[in-house]
Amino acid sequence: MSDARPDPDPLDRVTSLAREAANAPVPAEIHAEGRNRFLAAALRQPFATRPATDETSLFRQGLRRYALRLALAACVALAGVYVLSSRGFFATSHPLEYEVTGNATSASSYVVASLDSSATVRFSDGSDVVAVPGSQLRVEETSNDGARLLVERGTATAHVKHRARSSWLFVAGPFEVHVTGTKFGMAWDPVKEEIDVTMYEGSVEIDSPIGPSRYSLRAGHRFHASVLEGTVKMDGARSPTTENANPAVPVPVTSGVGAGVTTSAPADTAESTTVPTAPAIATQRPEAWPDLVRRGAFDRVVSAAKDRGIAACVASCSASDLRALGDAARYVGDVDTATRSLLALRSRFSGTRNASAAAFLLGRTNESKGDVREADRWYRTYLDEASHGEFAADALAARMRTSVALDGPSAGAAVAREYLVRYPNGVHAGTARKLSGSE
Repeated sequence: MSDARPDPDPLDRVTSLAREAANAPVPAEIHAEGRNRFLAAALRQPFATRPATDETSLFRQGLRRYALRLALAACVALAGVYVLSSRGFFATSHPLEYEVTGNATSASSYVVASLDSSATVRFSDGSDVVAVPGSQLRVEETSNDGARLLVERGTATAHVKHRARSSWLFVAGPFEVHVTGTKFGMAWDPVKEEIDVTMYEGSVEIDSPIGPSRYSLRAGHRFHASVLEGTVKMDGARSPTTENANPAVPVPVTSGVGAGVTTSAPADTAESTTVPTAPAIATQRPEAWPDLVRRGAFDRVVSAAKDRGIAACVASCSASDLRALGDAARYVGDVDTATRSLLALRSRFSGTRNASAAAFLLGRTNESKGDVREADRWYRTYLDEASHGEFAADALAARMRTSVALDGPSAGAAVAREYLVRYPNGVHAGTARKLSGSE
């Protein structure tokens, strides 16, 4: 019996070559050099110098050439897969994760900072967003490359890590701040409908309903816009100590970055000042509750209402004070007082704009405590009473969430389609398109 081994099957050789190519990393520079050498060797065709003596030899040579071409094609294809994968074409979906510390509510995506401390959202890519005392925001969704956050009230300071494909969106009312990597502060006053964005590092793009559709903002500059006044202002950002006439005295910021926070200059730079005596302060007129809410002094409103007596206030307070109390109580987590105030606003001032707004705010209150069904009922009530009111877009967006939670994606898709018909370029249009399957 002959000891000579039979020639291996050509298809086995192709499989072996493909397996070896698949298991080996293919950096771009090595791939280019190897490919050139491979092509040069193939063009020289050293196997052609072996004479074909019979039909079997010719067949084997043909199979070897075919196997060689297949191996070359496999190497080129795998190199292409390597390049495409390195550029993210085959990236799997791994949305960023996040954790919230200092949150005054139990809902992880709904962030409320108490009046005496901040709340921080830390993302798995190293980015973080801080809600200053008295502020609230919502993490609407996360993706591989970033997140979408809604600043509902107050101020958030953000440090977004720059990556090759970062894509972050911060929304406040009708404004959208597009971020790739930067440090900035963003404040939104929903009552005055004013926004402030102050850049510390990097740059952002701001979509605005006022003036040009998009503004670019660089480090060291500030953007301020008022929807009600229809104005936009951009200037160099200044520190609070240079803006205050008397830097020795803490000055409340009534709007803009740092709303609801007091600042003061260091002691060694302070100038002398005359502080009013206690009797002079005592004669000052108490600040109106709506004004206190605008600058984030929620605890003062709730305390004043309790001093007066919640029952007495519910029975006799004005519509504006009831709404202010409802807002303030929600922000400090006093759900019972918030609910009583808003229900009184609806019963005592039925048919008014404030009464309809109370329905929306009752929806927010119930959603924050996890009662999705009751929240959905109030959102629907608001839309029935004020289909084009101040909260109409937000109420529809809220119903997208509650409908999915209660009745599944198909119910949410129906609400999403309604949202897109009414607000095709709205703040929540991207979410609506995904839910309705239109993108």
